[in-house]
Amino acid sequence: MDTGLVILLSLVVLAAAAVLLFMLRGGRGTADGGRQGAELAGRLDQMATSQAGTLAAMQARLQAQEQALAKLLEERLDQVASRVN
Repeated sequence: MDTGLVILLSLVVLAAAAVLLFMLRGGRGTADGGRQGAELAGRLDQMATSQAGTLAAMQARLQAQEQALAKLLEERLDQVASRVN
């Protein structure tokens, strides 16, 4: 499993635990506490979605860099091989 994905999932689990704790401790018997918990859960969901998008973009950039580097190394190796022959 990719390290970035593990970190993202860990953050989402911690955020969900924080929301649960907030709802259990701060929202006892009040409608306002439930509303605040729902707002917080919505914000956390937005953050998780944003992080997932950022992670996907980062993975795409890294893959493109890896492919460019592999191409460059192959070209250089061909140059060295042609000089040796």
